Amino acid sequence: MIRFIDLGKQIAVDETDPEWPRQFAFYDTVYDVFYEFGGEQVWDNWKEFEKAYLDNCNTMDLRGRPIERFRNISQHWIFK
Repeated sequence: MIRFIDLGKQIAVDETDPEWPRQFAFYDTVYDVFYEFGGEQVWDNWKEFEKAYLDNCNTMDLRGRPIERFRNISQHWIFK
């Protein structure tokens, strides 16, 4: 099962920056690992995630994990 993980503002360089983004990740409860695409496990928005996913989907076994599954479990704020 894929889980959406809202990391809030836990991973950042400058906490005082008002543009400090919320970040998110996806976790696989079956294999007990965070998904990694293009060497990244954490993203700021959907466009970043989508690019990493699509750039790497040909090199990974993603059967049963189409991008729509990730989109459907995501929170609304990542699409801004």
